[in-house]
Formats: sequence, C-alpha cells, structure tokens
Amino acid sequence: MLTNGADMKKIWKRIAVAVSAVVAVVGAFVGSGAAGGTPIAEAAGGALSASSTAIAPAGPAFSIWSVVYVGLIAYTVRQFFRTADDERHDRLFVPAVLSLLLNAAWILSVQFGFLWASEPIILALLGVLIWAFAVLRRTRPSGTVEAIVTDGTFGLYLGWVCVATAANTAAVLTAAGFRGFGLGQDTWGVVVAAVAGLVGVLLAIWG
Repeated sequence: MLTNGADMKKIWKRIAVAVSAVVAVVGAFVGSGAAGGTPIAEAAGGALSASSTAIAPAGPAFSIWSVVYVGLIAYTVRQFFRTADDERHDRLFVPAVLSLLLNAAWILSVQFGFLWASEPIILALLGVLIWAFAVLRRTRPSGTVEAIVTDGTFGLYLGWVCVATAANTAAVLTAAGFRGFGLGQDTWGVVVAAVAGLVGVLLAIWG
C-alpha cells in the first residue's frame, strides 16, 4: 500500500526507467534493420561500416550490444523489486534514464542520415555513463546479483561506448573530409587505439 508521496515518487521513477528502456530497445530493433530501418553499418552512406575507417569495429563486435541490452532489461526489472539498494538506484536514476534515451537518439540520428548530430549525442552518452560509473563506485552493491546486473551492465555499457565514441568520431571526421594532416589512417588508428586502451586501463584502476 502506498503511504506517502515518497512512495509514489519511487514508483514513477521505476516506470520512467522502464519506459526509457523500451525506447532504447525499440531503437535498437530499428537500428538493426529488423523493423524495416537501415542497419547502422549501412546508414549515413556507410560512414559507420566496418571498412569506413582504420578503427571501425568489425561487424561481429557489435554483438556486444545484445549483451548490453539484456543487462539493461535485467536492470530495469530488478529496480522494480529493489529494497536494500534503494539509495544507489535513486542516485543512478537520472544517468540511467538519460543513457537509455541518448542511446535511442544516437541510433535515430544515424538512421536519418544526421551523422554530424551523432557526435554530440554519443559524447553526451559517454559523459552520462561516466556519471553512472561514478555513482556505482561510491555505493557498494548489496550482493552478487546486484553487482552483476547493475554494476556489470553499466560497466560493460561504458566500456563499449568508449570504443564506439572513438569509432564514431573517426567516422564523422572522415565523412567531413578530414585526412589526418597527412599522417594516414593507420597512424591515426594506432594513436586512437592507444588512447582508448589507456582510458580503459584508467577506468579499471579507478573502478
């Protein structure tokens, strides 16, 4: 039984997360081409295809999104039944919702050919996931299930978006005519991969 406004606020927060998750999953469904849309690799003139830049992920690498989405769905379900982790889920609410909506926005920007718009969106998504990572780092999970479903999901989500941000930036610059000041794609690919690897190591140490 709901006893006060605080209870109602919690219910609405959980519903907001669920709705945002549905938006993200529908966006992913459209982005895969299964709902009649163009697969991401073929959208925006193929700017995000596996051969578009030196650091573009190979096609099979995108299967990691399936694991991320399964984790996000599990997180959405779990937050309806949380008790011990109320405080950390309350703190995670805003970055979680924003990450889900930005995810769908990124897919739609590419689907409609607005490659330039995908860059600020994915940078915002990266920033929001770093925020979520910081929240989870400051609040300990109550048990193994919470650690896997929440911390594991958002940790994997952040890790992949770090890679996706680098690939997206390379695609946007290439499509805009940037040629790397004459250094060539291979040189830039090594530099960007090294920086992305360093970021991954720093996140692992921090977390």
